[in-house]
Amino acid sequence: RLMADAFNYAVEELVARGWPSPVGLLMGLLGVLIAQVLLFPCYAFIRTRKCWPNVQEKLPPATSLFEDLVGHVAAPGSFIMVFGYLCTVWMFNLLPSSYYDLESPVVWWHVLAQLVIVDFWTYVNHRISHIIPDLYKAVHKPHHRFTSPTQYNAFNGSVLDTVSLILIPLFLTAQCTRMVSCWDFMAFGASYATHFTLIHSEFLHPWDHFYEALGVGTAGDHNVHHAVFTWNYGHFFTYWDRLFGTFKSPHNIKGFTTNTRRLGTVPSSTVYFLAVVFGFLVYSESFKLLLVASVLLYLTAPFLRRKTPVLKEKETFPAVYTKVTPKGTDLRKWKLSTNRGRHVWKYNENQTPDAQLIYDKYFLGLDVSKEAPALPTPKNSHDAAANAVKFYTSLQMEDGHWGNDYGGPLFLMPGMIISAYISKSPFTEEQRIEMIRYLSVQQREDGGWGLHIESPSTMFGTTSNYIALRILGVPANDPRTMKARQWLHARGGSLSVPAWGKFWMSALGVYEWDGMNPVPPELWILPYSLPIHPGRWWCHTRVVYLPMAWIYGSRSREEQPDDLVKELRNELYIHEYDSIDWIAQRNNVYKEDEYKGENYIQKLAFGICSIYEYWRPEFLRKYALSVALDHIRYEDRETNYICIGPVNKAIDMLCEYWGSKYESEAAKNGKSGNDKIFEALNKHRERVADYLWLAADGMKMQGYNGSQLWDTAFTLQALMETGLCDTAPEAKKAAVKGYDYVDISQVRENNPDREKYYRHISKGAWPFSTIEHGWPISDCTAEGFLCAIQMPKRIKACKDIGISDQRLFDSVNVMLSYQNPDGGWPSYENQRGPAFLENLNPSGCFDGIMVDYSYVECSSSCIKALLKFREQYPNHRNKEIEEAVARGVKFLQNAQKPDGSWHGCWAVCFTYGGWFATNSLYAAKKAGIGSGIDETLEKAWKFLESKQHADGSWGEDFRSCCERRWVDIPEGHVVNTAWAVISLMLNEKSPNVDAIERGIQWLIKKQLPNGDWEQEGISGVFNYNCAISYSGYKNFFPIWALGLYNTKFLKK
Repeated sequence: RLMADAFNYAVEELVARGWPSPVGLLMGLLGVLIAQVLLFPCYAFIRTRKCWPNVQEKLPPATSLFEDLVGHVAAPGSFIMVFGYLCTVWMFNLLPSSYYDLESPVVWWHVLAQLVIVDFWTYVNHRISHIIPDLYKAVHKPHHRFTSPTQYNAFNGSVLDTVSLILIPLFLTAQCTRMVSCWDFMAFGASYATHFTLIHSEFLHPWDHFYEALGVGTAGDHNVHHAVFTWNYGHFFTYWDRLFGTFKSPHNIKGFTTNTRRLGTVPSSTVYFLAVVFGFLVYSESFKLLLVASVLLYLTAPFLRRKTPVLKEKETFPAVYTKVTPKGTDLRKWKLSTNRGRHVWKYNENQTPDAQLIYDKYFLGLDVSKEAPALPTPKNSHDAAANAVKFYTSLQMEDGHWGNDYGGPLFLMPGMIISAYISKSPFTEEQRIEMIRYLSVQQREDGGWGLHIESPSTMFGTTSNYIALRILGVPANDPRTMKARQWLHARGGSLSVPAWGKFWMSALGVYEWDGMNPVPPELWILPYSLPIHPGRWWCHTRVVYLPMAWIYGSRSREEQPDDLVKELRNELYIHEYDSIDWIAQRNNVYKEDEYKGENYIQKLAFGICSIYEYWRPEFLRKYALSVALDHIRYEDRETNYICIGPVNKAIDMLCEYWGSKYESEAAKNGKSGNDKIFEALNKHRERVADYLWLAADGMKMQGYNGSQLWDTAFTLQALMETGLCDTAPEAKKAAVKGYDYVDISQVRENNPDREKYYRHISKGAWPFSTIEHGWPISDCTAEGFLCAIQMPKRIKACKDIGISDQRLFDSVNVMLSYQNPDGGWPSYENQRGPAFLENLNPSGCFDGIMVDYSYVECSSSCIKALLKFREQYPNHRNKEIEEAVARGVKFLQNAQKPDGSWHGCWAVCFTYGGWFATNSLYAAKKAGIGSGIDETLEKAWKFLESKQHADGSWGEDFRSCCERRWVDIPEGHVVNTAWAVISLMLNEKSPNVDAIERGIQWLIKKQLPNGDWEQEGISGVFNYNCAISYSGYKNFFPIWALGLYNTKFLKK
């Protein structure tokens, strides 16, 4: 009581003498002190028990806890100096008058404003201190002796450093926030000091995942700054670093332990989402309750820990590996069976060499000099075109189409191999041997595999292909698998595989379902009116995540792991399998794999899904699974068990295996009766061969069941441009057979119940590959239509075999229905969802997958096809077509980049987009539709001319697609050159004759003696980041360019 009276007397005396009351100052200092005292026991517990993982693999210097604490409190520039500053500015009235207001309550946004503003001034001063070398040495360098700091190195620097990075920002913040009361300032001070201390911690915190989602700085973020010096200058938030381009996530820095972001038994995103909700609820009652709740949460966090991963004994690998020459089959025993476009490679031990046709030998890399001998050396472009036509028409298959290698991605076949292994659907011995050969050929020198055949090694590619080799029978001590395992172990093991890899590994049993971000099947029973409904997604994404959701939701996997699964659990990781904290791995993705990074919206969505997954009602899950399985089986039936693509083909087969198995068990228990339970699974098994393509480098899995219609349509148009279809027997025969394939490939009816299963109309459309596949695509429809409508008019032999007017009308109807509101055309369906759905892209490896955007290529094809129809049928829906084309022209003009280029999304890249766009705009200009087309074309032609090489060629690297800028190939590329030359020949007013001539001569020079061209770099792409082969492009596009040059350009 006496002390209280003395204190009150002292305060009254100070106020009477004109000094401010020190009550607010003392309460503020006490609040900071209490917060620091509360931190100490928790930190001491964590440090001594080592129950949280270190931020960096490089450990801090060995110091005692006492030494660190002394440095925190007593070092120059430590808390003593900060307390001195606060006393000075308070007692000398250097703070705004509102700071002395003890009556007003805490206003939360005042506290937040102070934190954001002080972080700005800290960022500015911090960055300046790094930019000026002399200033850095004098001020900030002492603090940077801690390259791997501990929590109590926070205030351990120099006096000048404390002035620059703490006192000046604090003072400037006070001048910027003149509405702040004393209680606001106290709350800010406690938060400031606590957070400033925690970001220097050497340990990961359970709330880091949630902080990252909010953009709040973490210990990992600040440790990046201490380790590499040039990133992450902000302390409290990452906003300023992101704004000014100086942010680097610890996930992307080698040597950082970012694969254990979660320490609790439930996801940190879930725990701290609930904690923040609770905090806001109690905040309205009292700031003290919020403070108590936060302290309790912090103190109990260590006990949320589930486990710490235990490192295994390090495996020893040889310094040099023995080169393994992969064994192969006798390629002379293989033959490609074709029927209505379907491709199936069959092996026959008794087959004689003469049973193979030229295309069998050609695709297998065998000698075709007998079937395709050297032709007379071309004297001019006419001879070169004739030689090319003679050779390429010889590769036409018996049913009229042209087939080609459509491989390239390296993540496809492992999925099918895993699916076949689980579903007990073995490959033939010959297929197994050739698959091993292919994977061996594609293995990189460093031991890994890439996402595709031209990419560097990735975690996804290496992990999935390693598993594939082991399933196919390659032992763990084989040099190929050892080298791959060494690559994996050097990068922390397979925990950082991206989402699709996590799925396949979970299904196999070499990864745990808890390590996946949720894929709840309940999404499929949401109201369609919601913008996030899967029915609004791009169809490929929809049908991939549909079976993923069924398998994830049912947690399907074999009950007991077999010997191979047990071995893989040991081989893939550097930690003991049972010690791994799986939930911590959900967002752990190797930096080389992460093309489309995480964002706050995605993290929030996964947090909400995690909460739901924890509390989900079982009856709702069962209903959602039944709806999902019904949609899966619809997709299977409507595509004759081919499925839209190889990814959902493999997963759908797995769904059918487990779904049939569950139904069979129910039947045994008398709950249902169905004699045809496994009929669908057997149909799936029969269709696996449709995706397998055999080539000189082995057996691979294609990106579709082929590109039959697509390649055939372009080949026929190229033949028309040559003018040889009425004079050259081989061209005439090929045109008639090719037209027949176009005829049989048109889709004649819409899918039944299409609205229920989110399918677009398809009557009158053309697919990418075969009629049995059946998924309609806008540009395939347009290119097939251009053959169907033009060939009877331009080729005498096709005059009497044209398809009916009604079928042409049906096709026009489909093309018109495809147009998006922005005037462009999508690929499979109209854009049904908003573009912001891309923020929920969960793949990590790809971009542009969430909705069906408008594409330059699809739009150009449809514009050209509609204009050709309007020319021949001027009285059918003329006004609709004219309006659609006008909107399409506007879309293309808006899509053109300032340099005159267009980004091509389905091939490499700017030459491809330019070829499509200039052709359709030229056609629109001739039809008198659209304005400003001349200027648009001039810009496009100038861009292409600027990229031509001195030798006359053009060359674009695949990286143009993923980097979205021109990446040149100095040696040139046949396909890029053909596209560019065709585009330039459309310039009728002032063609660059020299550029065109040099391009044509370069194509002739590159032609082989038999009329073929060498296969060069990969030409195709999808979703910006994955390359895919279109091996026919090197033939029919040069034919097109030579033909157009001979028949039209020379005449002009």
